[in-house]
Amino acid sequence: MNIRLRLAHKVLLGFLLVGLLPMATGAYLLSRQLERYQHDTTQALAQARAQRVGDRLALKVGSIIEGLQFLQRYLHVTEADQALLQRAHDRYPELLRLTVTDLDDRVVTALFRYGFKARGSQMQPVDFYDGGEFRISFVQWHLEPQLRVHFPVMELVSGKRIGTLHAEIGLKGLFSELPAVGGSAGDRYIVSDQGRVVSHANINHVLSSLDLSTQPVVQALKEGAGFATAEYPGLDGRRVLGVGMQVPGLPLFVVEEVPLEQAYAPSRELTRRVIVALGGAMLLLLVMAVLLSRKITRPLEQLEQGTRRVGQGDLDFTIGRIPHLISDELDDLAQRFDAMVKALKRDRYSREQAEQKLRQLQSYLSNIINSMPSVLIGVDSALQVTQWNQEAEKISGVDANRAMGRPLAEVFPRMEASLDKVRRAIREHAPLLESKVDESRDGDVHYSDITIYPLVTDGVKGVVIRIDDVTDQVRIEEMMIQSEKMLTVAGLAAGMAHEINNPLAGILQNTQVIRNRMGLELERNREQARACGVSMEQVDCYLRKRDLPRLLSAVEESGQRAARIVTNMLSFSRNSSSAFVAVDLNELLEKSVELAASDYDLRTHYDIRQVVIRRDYAPDLPSVICDAGKIQQVFLNLLKNGAQAALEQADPPDDPHLTLRTRQEGEWVQVEIEDNGPGMPEAVRRHVFEPFFTTKKVGIGTGLGLSVSYFIIHENHGGTLMVESEPGRGSRFIVCLPLVGIGRP
Repeated sequence: MNIRLRLAHKVLLGFLLVGLLPMATGAYLLSRQLERYQHDTTQALAQARAQRVGDRLALKVGSIIEGLQFLQRYLHVTEADQALLQRAHDRYPELLRLTVTDLDDRVVTALFRYGFKARGSQMQPVDFYDGGEFRISFVQWHLEPQLRVHFPVMELVSGKRIGTLHAEIGLKGLFSELPAVGGSAGDRYIVSDQGRVVSHANINHVLSSLDLSTQPVVQALKEGAGFATAEYPGLDGRRVLGVGMQVPGLPLFVVEEVPLEQAYAPSRELTRRVIVALGGAMLLLLVMAVLLSRKITRPLEQLEQGTRRVGQGDLDFTIGRIPHLISDELDDLAQRFDAMVKALKRDRYSREQAEQKLRQLQSYLSNIINSMPSVLIGVDSALQVTQWNQEAEKISGVDANRAMGRPLAEVFPRMEASLDKVRRAIREHAPLLESKVDESRDGDVHYSDITIYPLVTDGVKGVVIRIDDVTDQVRIEEMMIQSEKMLTVAGLAAGMAHEINNPLAGILQNTQVIRNRMGLELERNREQARACGVSMEQVDCYLRKRDLPRLLSAVEESGQRAARIVTNMLSFSRNSSSAFVAVDLNELLEKSVELAASDYDLRTHYDIRQVVIRRDYAPDLPSVICDAGKIQQVFLNLLKNGAQAALEQADPPDDPHLTLRTRQEGEWVQVEIEDNGPGMPEAVRRHVFEPFFTTKKVGIGTGLGLSVSYFIIHENHGGTLMVESEPGRGSRFIVCLPLVGIGRP
């Protein structure tokens, strides 16, 4: 398309934007506003008409119901109620039937305008389950629309229900008293709460009890809306605006329909006229644009043809002079364009080569810097950021565009403590290294190695800062050191236990010998006593006077307790062969308590003997196939954690205790260890089984006890380890083991 046509199109578009578009927009908005106003007005009028019909119907039926409620209070559920029924029957001609039934729903007395109901006959029971004053429903009985109202009859003195008053109200007469149905405004009709037509200008719809439950307005009213409006096809196929409302207190809906062509006729006529006016204006603007293009665009056509060739890359083309009446300005434009083409021709090649090399170098360096897993930050001598890689963006949450040129301490606050070292590296032009710098982040302690490299670029001093996260490395080192310590302590404990066993066995053996030599029944004891000039009874009397038998029993009991502790220590320190055998968890839990009672931590002053142990063991608990040593390790971890939680509170309870429970749950055995400590918030509870996670002070805990326990239960035994805890309500750890062990050491 040549420049003349393009310019003509632009002139036309300019006229459209400046003149026609605002006019068209205003006309459109005006027509829409008028249509909206006409819609709202029609809807409001229809709503008012429907409201008037509904209010009159509700008022009439409400007065009848109020009269029946007044009658209800004076009924005694006897034949004497006939006079009261007759009085109401005479006052309200709309009442078709009045019936009083007893608690067994048998007729006591009745009054009918037509038909008959024998005394003692059975009626359908009414359920006053909602405790309301009455129940109301709509029925269509032999083309007679009726409301059936049921009132509970109560005894005045006791307040108990003694019967029911049933009333049937005919609506045909009430409907005839309402404002006329239909008319020039549209159709008005009444439907039941089931969507059936009960009053309509077309009597066939009433006779057939037409179902309109799927009509949008009726459907909305059935779903509980007090008022509804919608556009939809009417019964005669025309689009209508429907407005409906529920008759207050009655299971009836009043619907008013207005044809859409009548509702929107004025606005649509205005829209048609606006379209005709806009068409004429567009034709006029098109003629004006063509005339202007002929006077303006011809001198520019030759220049446009030349510029198109240059734009396609033909730099060997020149425009030259343009002969025309207004050629002075066009000639000047052509000469300037030719000069520009010559300059472009000279510089294009060299510029393209330089730009290509620069792009390659920038891309290469950027990929190297951003691919490194370390944080790399470049700063100048004023500590302003000059380089910022993707890892720095990830750690700090600040993108490179925001970080460049800003102070280092502002965009990376973690380096504020190291600013003096950065200045020193710039000043002395020597690299500096900080190892294992600790930092608290998200409630955890993290470690980093910070290396500062000095650099000089075009005479501008600065440094490159490299930060490596070595948290996992530090924790692995700590874990290895702790493991070595534990191995050493375990070996020492096993050796000490063996050494203690020998003298302990001698103590227990000699205690038994002493007890035997104090016995009255041995003849050897009596002979030696007589040789000493005393009787064995006198010796026994002396010993009992000095309470030696009790002291000897105490020595023996203490020795046996020490022997059990040594046995547990030997069992726990012995390397596990991952042998899965049948284990009594009640007995294993007791051994774990005894072993934990012999453990005292000097750093934490932890002593489980200060905690009351409450036991709730299942007496018939079946044995579990498991690795006893590993399960005992889990129990010890949970017992120590629970005891520390109960004792190390800022305000410990008066009765710090642990509750131990065992029970069988189907094919599982469940062990619970519950403390009355401070509990855990949700943020701590979610991470409690993660490796290295601990809430204790540095040097007190490694954060591995619960994670190792979780691994032993889940991976080695196919069980589950869960925790339930709330702040201020303690914690409960639940261990579930299958009765049939999986044997996965």
